[in-house]
Amino acid sequence: MRTIDKLVANITLVLVIVACNNSNNQQKKVQQPDSNQVSVNTDTSQTSKIIENPRDSKEFEVFLDYFLRKLYFKDNLDRAMYNSSPDFLDFTNKELPIGRFSAPGIYQVLNSKPYFDTPDFFSTTNINLEKIEIIGNKLPDDGYCEPSNLKDAIYFKSVKKAPVGYDVANDKPDRYPSILKGLKIMQVEIQVEKMIERTMYFAFYKDKWYFIYLDDSISCGA
Repeated sequence: MRTIDKLVANITLVLVIVACNNSNNQQKKVQQPDSNQVSVNTDTSQTSKIIENPRDSKEFEVFLDYFLRKLYFKDNLDRAMYNSSPDFLDFTNKELPIGRFSAPGIYQVLNSKPYFDTPDFFSTTNINLEKIEIIGNKLPDDGYCEPSNLKDAIYFKSVKKAPVGYDVANDKPDRYPSILKGLKIMQVEIQVEKMIERTMYFAFYKDKWYFIYLDDSISCGA
């Protein structure tokens, strides 16, 4: 009888030990996903931060897409410049030159504030950013006076210098802004129906891209 009691006691002890081990294993399995989840959330947070701040991107195409969505296609660029809207000013820097080139006569003239002589000049775009491609390192050869042979798209390319206006009063070209010397300058051409709709210039300054010029000076008149 004692032998049977001893055997039952041993079996009971074994069952208790097995149950304890299973319980510990289940706790470890539950804890493991929590550790992994923290890591995933951290990575996702960092990725979202990068995606949500294209304004600070050194990649011009990333910045350009953001500029077009935030300002160019969201509002009328001419109106935004004329009114110095907050969205427009966010893409400018007071240390850099800013203006619009026009050709009231035979000379290319740089206009400062309010950039336009009259709000009636405001123009609108008839393209959809979702349906037009952004193409880098290339600019159309034509599209001002003759139709371009390239497909309609938004083109950009790094250029050596931004354009320089003409000082009509003193009958001489304006000086190239010293602050732009050595800076990376990007020229952007928006081509619609084989013609250039807009020409813009941006400068990379203090680790950010800034809008500097809108060029409406191309004229095909005699």
